[in-house]
Amino acid sequence: MEQDPSEQNKINKITEELKGQLEHAFDDKEELAKEIDDFILRLEIYKKHGLVFNKEKIADDVRKSLDIQDQKTFIAHLLKALEPITILMATKPEVFEKIRRERILNDGHNIELSKVLYMDMHNNNAFIHLPPSVEYIKENGLKKFIKEIENGLIKLAEIIESNDSIKKIVATSWIVAKNPGLLERLGFTIIGPISEEVKRAHFSNEPRPVFEASMSREDFLIKYLKK
Repeated sequence: MEQDPSEQNKINKITEELKGQLEHAFDDKEELAKEIDDFILRLEIYKKHGLVFNKEKIADDVRKSLDIQDQKTFIAHLLKALEPITILMATKPEVFEKIRRERILNDGHNIELSKVLYMDMHNNNAFIHLPPSVEYIKENGLKKFIKEIENGLIKLAEIIESNDSIKKIVATSWIVAKNPGLLERLGFTIIGPISEEVKRAHFSNEPRPVFEASMSREDFLIKYLKK
């Protein structure tokens, strides 16, 4: 069957992004081994979500990459080994987004606020984040997406009220950069782009611009705390 051009374009884009990640991974074999172990564990999760592929063959081929000493050969080998997953990522993006969202929201360091919003705390600030939500928006619509954000902010206000140490609420995302009007509508002040240092440390896999927005504790409670 002839490949759908739009699907092929998605496959090509995913492959190029993966190639860039593999170029960086080649120089740290110890970290690569950990990432491969983590990936092989995720294969079982993919299976449980109904995706069909040969788990044993992919796991075996991926492990063999650790013995390859030439970078170009290493990248070519892994791209071939991961091809079945790359195709599924292009044709079933909603499944992978759901899996990523579940992993993020179930992380012990994060606090789930709603289906599309979570937070962590650092230096007396509450940092709110959006898990991957592109397919969620396609499936449920922008109106429901924004409503889920608002539900999460209401829950956050309850948390903040009982925690005097939280002084500021910070939102950092590509969505802040792309749609600052949404954040302003939610009551935030747009600070602007984050530094390259912060982006490398926390958003290394995000090719889009990342902006920061914030709101004081007092303003946030006035807007979102429901009495």
